[in-house]
Amino acid sequence: MQPIPAGERLLFNASLVLASLVLSALAAWRYPVVGADGIQHLMLAREAAASGIVASVGSFTLPLYPVLIGTLHRASSLSLLACAQVLDAALLALLAVNITRFATRLCGEQALAAWIALLVLLFPQLNGYRSVVAPDAGFWALLFGALLPLLRYRTSQRWQDGLCWAAFGLGAAAFRLEALAYLLLLPLVFLRADAPGARSMATARLYGCIGVLLLPPALVLARLGLLQIPLDAIADALHGSARALGDGFVAARTTYASTVLDPHARGMATLSLTAGLLTVLALKAAEVFGILYCMLLGWGVVRRRAALPTAARRTWRALLLIAILIAGCFVLGHRFVGVRDVMVLCLLALVPTAQALRSLALAARDARRERAFLFSAGVAIALLLIDGFARTPSA
Repeated sequence: MQPIPAGERLLFNASLVLASLVLSALAAWRYPVVGADGIQHLMLAREAAASGIVASVGSFTLPLYPVLIGTLHRASSLSLLACAQVLDAALLALLAVNITRFATRLCGEQALAAWIALLVLLFPQLNGYRSVVAPDAGFWALLFGALLPLLRYRTSQRWQDGLCWAAFGLGAAAFRLEALAYLLLLPLVFLRADAPGARSMATARLYGCIGVLLLPPALVLARLGLLQIPLDAIADALHGSARALGDGFVAARTTYASTVLDPHARGMATLSLTAGLLTVLALKAAEVFGILYCMLLGWGVVRRRAALPTAARRTWRALLLIAILIAGCFVLGHRFVGVRDVMVLCLLALVPTAQALRSLALAARDARRERAFLFSAGVAIALLLIDGFARTPSA
């Protein structure tokens, strides 16, 4: 990848952050009302502001998001809602920068930066999320932030990159626990090495980085008598997920077989229910991704204009597989799927979509149809912005 001057890179990132902040401000002005989940987060933030960080760790399962809101509230004269909106706006701006940097480094094409940034800023579901008070933006921003040092570690094998990856990944887990799945699975499928021993050593080093970063806070929490709280939270989350995936699916299969299927077809209940739920997952992902983005990606796939560079395909597929695995386990266990559950899938799909958009622009230039392309792009941008800001916020 051809390096660009630091000044140009800084100007581009600053422009991207500014555009994201403007969109968040418009969303906060458009929908100042907070839903039930947002009210719950604000109540936790108020308690965190009143009781302090140590007490918050002892009271909340995932205290980072309400603690950050409460800290902003105590350090400023802003209301809790305004603090939450400022925090979410900053996290979404960080997400836009991290996705753009991830895509350009993954594909090795700096020219892709403007296209992926445009798609992120215009993504209707993400814009519909800008007025939602929820910790999901922090999870997404830090998850994609963790992928950057992991891409560097793949070639450098340096401890610094491994520690940076672990720090971002653990930060993402402090917002949503499913980030732990990425921390545990990515080292197994991400790395490539000619010698199996070198691969095992590089993978073990990544797990060692996680342990090194976990040790100091674990010692502090143990000294304060609070270590059992995060351990119980993780254990409860794992137990709840396993129970939903096991007992919940079995109960749903029994009900489905007795009330929907013909008695002669009840032996196919497991396969039929699984296929149906995974179909729901695929349709939900397509709905969240949006008609225009699906059409653009479909055009790129059919015309072979959305293909990633050979070196990037395995990495992107591994990330996509983990995201599908997490979303699939959720939909099988809970029998429903929300926007937040497929958002990582959609954000990953933006990478080949940006390749398709760039190829479409180049094809229009070669065919001397720049005006038609610019007119179509202007109409699409207007439709995407209207879609993003006309929809009612929902998580």
